[in-house]
Amino acid sequence: VKYEPIGALCVSSMLVAAGGGLVWHSILLVQSMEAVAVPGVTALWISVAAIGLNEALFHITLKAGQKSRSKTVIANAWHHRSDAMSSVVAMAGIGGAMVGFPMLDPLAGGAVGLMIAKTGGEMVWESVRDLTDSQDEEVLQKLEATIVAVPGVASCKYVRHRRMGPYQVVDAHVLVHQELSVSAASHVVAKCRAAVRIEMPDVTEMMVHVSPSFDTRFSGRNKAVSVHSSYGKKAELDFEELRPHGEIEKDVRRVVGTVRDVKWIEHVHVHYIGGEVQVRCSIVLDDALLIRQANLIARTVRQKIEKELADVSTADIHLELEDNCWGQCGQSLGPACAIAGKMQKR
Repeated sequence: VKYEPIGALCVSSMLVAAGGGLVWHSILLVQSMEAVAVPGVTALWISVAAIGLNEALFHITLKAGQKSRSKTVIANAWHHRSDAMSSVVAMAGIGGAMVGFPMLDPLAGGAVGLMIAKTGGEMVWESVRDLTDSQDEEVLQKLEATIVAVPGVASCKYVRHRRMGPYQVVDAHVLVHQELSVSAASHVVAKCRAAVRIEMPDVTEMMVHVSPSFDTRFSGRNKAVSVHSSYGKKAELDFEELRPHGEIEKDVRRVVGTVRDVKWIEHVHVHYIGGEVQVRCSIVLDDALLIRQANLIARTVRQKIEKELADVSTADIHLELEDNCWGQCGQSLGPACAIAGKMQKR
C-alpha cells in the first residue's frame, strides 16, 4: 500500500480546499463591503508573528522531509510555507485597511487563497502520478543508460520504475548473449543491480528479466545463422514449438553412444538460437589416437546427430582426450597433475 502518496494527497487536497474556501469568502466580502470590518493593531502584529513562525516551521519540516524522502512531510512543509505567504498578504491587507483602504483586506485574502490552491493543486498532481505509477522519462533514460553500460548486456528491451514512498522499485528486461550460461547471466544481472544502486541510491528493489539477444552470427562450424535482432513474440513462439532440452540431450547421448570409438560423453549443451536447436557435445576419445583419426570420429558423430535428429540444425563436437590421472587428490587433473609427477619421479 502506498501510504506516502496517499498521505500527501490528503494534505494537498486540504490545501486546495482551504485555498478555495478563502477565495470564496473574499468574493463574498467584496460583494458586501458594508460587512467588512477594519482590523486593529493586534491583528497586524499577529500576522507578523505568524509569518516568522510558519517560515521557521517550513524550513525545519522541509529539511526533515528531504532527509527521509517523505512526500507527506514535504507536503506538510509547503503547507507551512503557504501559511507564511498567507500571513504576508494578510499583513499587507490589514495595513491597507488600517490606513483607509478596507477593500485591500478581502482582496489580499483572495490572493492568498489562490496561492494556497495553486500549491496544493501541484502537490495533488504529483501524488496522483505516484499512485498511478506514472513514468518519469528522465529517470527511464538514466536507468536504461546505466543498464546498457554494464559489461555483458547486449541491450535493454524495456525498463519501468515506480515509487514506493521515498524509494523506487525498478523492473527491467535485459538481453544478454544468446550462448551465455545461466550463472554468467546471473552475474550480469547482479552487476546491473549494483550499477543502478550506485547511480540511484533511492532504488531499493530491482527485478530483472533476462532473455537471449539474437543477432546474425556464425555457429561453431562457421555456418551462417540469420536470426532476429531482438527478443519478441516470434522468438517466444519459436521456443514453445521446440522440444525440451532434456529430451534433446537424451537423444544426443543415445546417438553418440552408437559410435564405437567414443569412450564416453563428457557434456551435452543445448542452445535455442533464433528458433533453431544447436548442440555442443564434448566426447572423450582414446589418447593414443592420432589427431587425424580423432577429427574423423568427431565428423562422424556430428553427421550422425544432424542426420538422425531432425530438429537439431547444428552439432558442434569438442574432443577431449582420456587422461591418466591417478586420482590421489580426488580430482581429475590429467597427466600434468603435480602429485602424479612426483609419484612418477619416485
